[in-house]
Amino acid sequence: MSKISRSTKSSELSTAPANDSCEQTDPGPRELAHRSNHGLEVTLLWHPALDEITVSGSDHLTGARFEIRPERHVALDAYYHPYSYVTESDISYEAHRLVEPSTSPGA
Repeated sequence: MSKISRSTKSSELSTAPANDSCEQTDPGPRELAHRSNHGLEVTLLWHPALDEITVSGSDHLTGARFEIRPERHVALDAYYHPYSYVTESDISYEAHRLVEPSTSPGA
């Protein structure tokens, strides 16, 4: 009969490599907050793989979209007041909103 002995010292414990696919994949962004008000939707996301915060928004009235990466200490303020932090270069517009009706005669 063989004898099995196990050590109880934490320094002698070994950890096996993680084979769980959930632990090895990128967890993706986590929504921390979302709000919608008068056609403006704003979302505060945390990206755990990068340990980064983003604030993204879309204005359904104008077709404007933006995404910014504020510093941590102003992330919540940027979420509540995004246009205080968004620059003109941060804003893009939905393609169908950019198409203007033809103004040439006979069109």
